[in-house]
Amino acid sequence: MVGPRISYQLAGMRFTIGAIDIVLAVLIFFGVLRERIEPSSNPALIAGAGVALVVLVFGVSVLSERLRLRLSRVGPPALPMVISVPTACGPTVVEAKSSVRAARAGLMGMGIDLAIGLIAVAVYLLVEASDRRISDLAAVAAIAIGGSAGLRFLAAPSLNGGRVMRWMLGFTLDDDEDALRGTRFFGYVVAVMLFITGIVLLTAEGEAGFWGVAIAAIGIDLGVLSALATRQTFWLQTAGERSVGQLLEAPHAVVSASSPLDEMVAVLAVDGPSAVAIVRDGNGSAVGIMQFQQMRAGVGHRNEGLTIGDVMIPLSALPEVSRDASLLEVTRVLLETGSPAVRFENIHGRTAIATARDIGLPR
Repeated sequence: MVGPRISYQLAGMRFTIGAIDIVLAVLIFFGVLRERIEPSSNPALIAGAGVALVVLVFGVSVLSERLRLRLSRVGPPALPMVISVPTACGPTVVEAKSSVRAARAGLMGMGIDLAIGLIAVAVYLLVEASDRRISDLAAVAAIAIGGSAGLRFLAAPSLNGGRVMRWMLGFTLDDDEDALRGTRFFGYVVAVMLFITGIVLLTAEGEAGFWGVAIAAIGIDLGVLSALATRQTFWLQTAGERSVGQLLEAPHAVVSASSPLDEMVAVLAVDGPSAVAIVRDGNGSAVGIMQFQQMRAGVGHRNEGLTIGDVMIPLSALPEVSRDASLLEVTRVLLETGSPAVRFENIHGRTAIATARDIGLPR
């Protein structure tokens, strides 16, 4: 019953944005290729070409970020991050704690993206004059790959330009917290400018209108990325030093193991679908946890005699951590096991639970 729910809780918004971007990118490439290819080809072939271009552009972007991480030696991202048109890896623990290391990684990434952009420009210049249909496909791919590489130069959190901007602001203001907030502000400004530019291009005829959709979508992504990446950076700066036992135990709704599933419906109506309730037995001892997924599974059995205790997740099924475990270690356990919570023994000797929300994990 545990399943990979934590993946959705931690990265649901990011994967949703990525899925929307992928579908949108296919439609944009389809429209651009329909405008470019004369005479018109079979729509199915153009759609297939659009899918191939999306895979190529996103693949090059992801490889660029992985190469940046490898060459700058700052380690992999500690948390799931945004998958978007200017594909960005989120902050690592090293980058979160050191603006200097973040700037070095940003400069390394800029060098990689500059090389990608120059290759894309060269390909575009070589094929643009050709009349072959394959040249149209290559030209559109070069524009998209070069544009994606150029976007990572922008001064927004978790983009290469934003990493350098944070160091510059930190050096000027002598305060990393102000530098992070300043970089987020610049990210919002850039996002608004891209969105407005995209809307203006929408009024143009031909393929420019389709590129306008792409630029407007990137502006929206950049605004979301600026908020999420800044929140993650602030959290990562202290997650390695704070332990789960130091946190005030979050108040969870309490339900009885012998109660019908309707009691959990009342909890969800008040606390929302992501609520996690503690299940207690007749003696008042915690025996498990209950959330929306278990209630839905119980309702699906269409057995009116089912109780919360029949479908709950037993405490023994939750991974156990030490109360001295850092928040970062707890996060890794949640991600690796797919559990909605961990259990630990508090200072009073009682078993307590901690969810992703309890440890303040940015979403």
